[in-house]
Amino acid sequence: MDHYNNDCFILVILSHGINGYLCGSDRMMDVNALIQFYNGKNCQTLIGKPKLFFIQACRGDKFDEGVECTDGLEKSFKLPHMNDMLIYYSVVPGFYSWRNNMKGSWFVQAINKVMANYEKSEIIQILKMSNYYVAREFKSKSRNPFMSGKKQLFG
Repeated sequence: MDHYNNDCFILVILSHGINGYLCGSDRMMDVNALIQFYNGKNCQTLIGKPKLFFIQACRGDKFDEGVECTDGLEKSFKLPHMNDMLIYYSVVPGFYSWRNNMKGSWFVQAINKVMANYEKSEIIQILKMSNYYVAREFKSKSRNPFMSGKKQLFG
């Protein structure tokens, strides 16, 4: 595909997943194999252009219990990079990605809210604010006590 006239490439995926794979309608897809389609070797018209990947999917079955902390402490997180790529998952490896049955995923809700309020900010700042918003504002609620009171951190 020719992206010569484009300034960047953005791919947003909302799916189920586990351990580096996304669930498709007919098979599982390796996330890294998907991303390779857009690297400099396979898509030369995107060389030197930002490529942003937002992936809303579970990456395992672990739950984050959260930790008690005081205001003013910043949590750090890693952003994986490869050839001008930013790959932003809804959750760190091995963990469950939460959603609200009525409003959808916490990840997408947070990014939408922050982008609506800070549309002129740099993307890294928007993602940091989105991560902080989910960490502060969301906690799972379930009839199953094992699944209630859990937290989520983007990866």
